[in-house]
Amino acid sequence: MRTVADIMTPDPRCIDATASIREAHKIMAAQSMHHLPVVDQGRLVGLVSERDLLRLEAAFDVDQKKDPVRVAMTSPAYWVLPETPLSVVAGQMKDRNIGSAVVVSDGRVVGIFTTTDALQALAGSLPMAS
Repeated sequence: MRTVADIMTPDPRCIDATASIREAHKIMAAQSMHHLPVVDQGRLVGLVSERDLLRLEAAFDVDQKKDPVRVAMTSPAYWVLPETPLSVVAGQMKDRNIGSAVVVSDGRVVGIFTTTDALQALAGSLPMAS
């Protein structure tokens, strides 16, 4: 049985809850990420997505340089243990209509599993088209 640890992206970049929204945008752009775990003293406190940032900025007067990322994050974030079966994580993501699961071990972020990871795994398991 495959687990989320078999497919996840290990050691994802995280952002501190007090960092600016602008910093979140910079990290996402530089690393081609759409989901960013939010931490406080190394512990997961939420998740911010590119979509979260864009919705917040469209609805409110946001100062990207001053407003902290915690105002845009989803909390609590959906998180799982590394040994969680992949079928459980994928099913929960589908049921919740979310694009990622943060993988946590001993209270620390150790990975992230996204729909992109799922599609890469699926593509790798299919025969090549001729």
